[in-house]
Amino acid sequence: MDIKFPNECKLGMTTRPLYKRITETGNPDYMIIKAYNVPPEEAKALEKHLQREVGKWYGRKVHFITGKKSEWFLCSPAQAANAIEHDLAKCLCLQDKDGNPDLAEITFKPCLDNWMLIFERINDKQHFYNLENAVKWS
Repeated sequence: MDIKFPNECKLGMTTRPLYKRITETGNPDYMIIKAYNVPPEEAKALEKHLQREVGKWYGRKVHFITGKKSEWFLCSPAQAANAIEHDLAKCLCLQDKDGNPDLAEITFKPCLDNWMLIFERINDKQHFYNLENAVKWS
């Protein structure tokens, strides 16, 4: 997410380390709230499927210049996670006996690892509030 825009989030895959990917965006307000470690051979197909599903529910932003679909969606990180986790668990056969998603083994919450350090660096109260609400559900 971009902490300035709490009702938008990015859904995309990377093969690079998460912290390296964060710095490559060039956006100093970009944070990864939640990530999933999926089999590399299935990552591209999963990304396409999950982006299509989240786009159906919430809508997808388009690039201003090109008009092409972006990886940014008109929903909060929590809404995106709720929309994808059932499908992701189903696709990867990671459900409990009742059919509920069981993604604990593949879920990574990078911003929570050093959350105090991150929160101390935010000097805008609204951005702090946006990020605090985004990580509450994680």
